[in-house]
Amino acid sequence: VLAPAPAARAAEQLATPHCVALAYQLLREFAKPAGGEKVSLLSNAIDERLPLVAEKILDEDPGALGELPPGGESAQRAHTAGAWSILAALLQRGDSMPYQPRSLLEYALRVGHVRLARACLSRCEGMDSMQAAIHTCLDNGRVE
Repeated sequence: VLAPAPAARAAEQLATPHCVALAYQLLREFAKPAGGEKVSLLSNAIDERLPLVAEKILDEDPGALGELPPGGESAQRAHTAGAWSILAALLQRGDSMPYQPRSLLEYALRVGHVRLARACLSRCEGMDSMQAAIHTCLDNGRVE
């Protein structure tokens, strides 16, 4: 059973640490397995489209990424949920790109998501002349 999406999403959308923690608690409480089976909180957070909660789960337990199956399906789900940190981690793990690397790189640079930009940059071809400049910007915390 997944968390009640409206309540968890409403809490997460406020984007304060307290509200993200509340959404995380809702997910944990309502995602308890019925028959003792293992439930992946990270997978549930992605399915419920709770990207900030998913990021919190991954930050607290990097091993949670191993609960997501390898390949392109997890990356596609993370992309659909807007879970950019999770997508970046999946791409760094070697999962398939859900879309063209260059379009995701452009998006990551536009919104200032350094993790995703780095993951996409490693997959872009034909950008050799720009890669050094982009890496320098990312290393110095600049994405504009």
